[in-house]
Amino acid sequence: GTTLAALTPTLTTTPTSTSSLPFHLTLFAVGAFIARSGGCIVNDFCDRHLDARVARTRSRPLASGEVTTSQAFALMVGHAGMGVGVLMMLNENAVIVSLCSIVPVLIYPLMKRITYWPQLFLGFTFNWGVLIGWTAITGTLNINIIPLYLAAVCWTVVYDTIYAYQDITDDLKSNIKSTAILFGHSRTPLLIFTTLTVTFLTLTGQLHDLGVAYYVISCAGAAAHLGWQVREVRSAEGGRCGELFR
Repeated sequence: GTTLAALTPTLTTTPTSTSSLPFHLTLFAVGAFIARSGGCIVNDFCDRHLDARVARTRSRPLASGEVTTSQAFALMVGHAGMGVGVLMMLNENAVIVSLCSIVPVLIYPLMKRITYWPQLFLGFTFNWGVLIGWTAITGTLNINIIPLYLAAVCWTVVYDTIYAYQDITDDLKSNIKSTAILFGHSRTPLLIFTTLTVTFLTLTGQLHDLGVAYYVISCAGAAAHLGWQVREVRSAEGGRCGELFR
């Protein structure tokens, strides 16, 4: 539903923008793959010692020693080079918005060490592409895209909290913080963020004068699916939380 929400506003721009949509969608797909792969490398590099203490993550290449820090650094440089290649195909404002994402990408891995809200910071970081995509299509970043960005941020808090429930036992031993630990057995915070997600999606539809299909699929569909996930969450059952996340 959120994917449809992200794409629909681009179809309401000028005919020139719409005619370039296939090019931009291809560019966004390649850029997202490069950026998210690079972000995972940065995160795993920073967390390699913490990951080694958690059962689910100790087999990751850096944590297990399968990949050396030098090799990981080389991969980061390679991804940065490919990312620059994609940036050169965007307009100037989109490049500026893209470069601003470097800060949250670098500080996100540190958040689980200092706050119980790393999932919120992940949301701000992981969904930066919404801002980049809008700017690349329209040529400017304005307030009309902020509700969709915030919807994606709130959605991330929901699904990554469910994901984090898998690791509560090991995280407590390693002093790793998360919203899963903060929320504990209460579903109320997840319901709040689910409500915020749907609210911001609805506001997006109103701002862009979207049709009935958007509200049925992206708003009602998201509400039904997230509501089901939250209802099924069992914080003490890591395996079930992993299934819900996937």
